[in-house]
Amino acid sequence: MIAVLMEKNPSAFVLPSMRFNTPPPSIPNRVPDAVLARRPDVAEQQRKMESIHALLGVAYAEYFPKIDLNAGVGWMSPLTKYFLKGLSRF
Repeated sequence: MIAVLMEKNPSAFVLPSMRFNTPPPSIPNRVPDAVLARRPDVAEQQRKMESIHALLGVAYAEYFPKIDLNAGVGWMSPLTKYFLKGLSRF
């Protein structure tokens, strides 16, 4: 791919090997947790864990019975002459 971009024949293209002259940087013994929190893979796993925890909360709430209380006020009568009278209220 690099050879094509450089307009050279890929079979004749060779990259010279290079050796590093400097040693890799030293890693401190204690890395702050803020560094770990910035890593995308750690953040993704944390979001997955939070969503699973939320689903567990939903499942736990489903364990308990549900009670719905509704109220209504109005008039109901099969005959129109009693419709707005006291007997037709519910």
